[in-house]
Amino acid sequence: MPKLDRRSFMGYFAGAGLSSTLFPGVLWAKLAAGAEIVVYIEATAEDTEARLLNALRRRLEGECESVSTPAANTSAPTPPQRGLKETLTALRRGQTLPPGKKIPSEPRRPMVRSKVAPRTVPSDIDDLAFLPVTELSELVRRRRVTSLELTQMYLARLKKYDPVLRCVISLTEDRAFRQARAADEEIRRGRYRGPLHGITWGAKDLLAVRGYKTTWGARLYKDQVIDTDARGVQRLDEAGAVLVARLTLG
Repeated sequence: MPKLDRRSFMGYFAGAGLSSTLFPGVLWAKLAAGAEIVVYIEATAEDTEARLLNALRRRLEGECESVSTPAANTSAPTPPQRGLKETLTALRRGQTLPPGKKIPSEPRRPMVRSKVAPRTVPSDIDDLAFLPVTELSELVRRRRVTSLELTQMYLARLKKYDPVLRCVISLTEDRAFRQARAADEEIRRGRYRGPLHGITWGAKDLLAVRGYKTTWGARLYKDQVIDTDARGVQRLDEAGAVLVARLTLG
């Protein structure tokens, strides 16, 4: 057994949450007097949890450095092979890919629209709720149904079923109505952006949307608002899609 001095001996019991008791001091006195002592300590689940949390906190405090400039919301995750300290340093320098790696780029290929059979719009618009995007897109493009009608229908269904499904973090109702009306006006004027124009969608709560909470599915971030739109949200906005809700992760 390695030789202990009083400081390291008492430090051990501090880590175990016993520094405020008389026990460590009495035990050290016995050891200093040459007594051989075997000690059995019974710990409750709460004691064990507290000690583990304290140990984890000390580990993190020892390994983490404060990050003066947070990583941008658009940064890719840093590879897990790096240690925590190296990861924070890399993010601070803007390095979000492994050394020597680059994001591959390919020329954009032309969009090819799937062929769909013409569909008659039902009297009850809810009958369109489970159609694939290929068919909804064709209905919107041919102006047989408007983006505003689809938006109203899907928002109504989210409000109706979310109390049971618990799938919505927040509805983006005002934003959705603005986008839907703008899409209908553009399509009426002949400016059709493509197959997602006027089509509704929901964003997982990992994606930041300006003006709405981005909770990342964690209670710790339940009130977090990131003042920007994630790149994926921006691209769907550019395509004319209509964001109706922010959705749960679980």
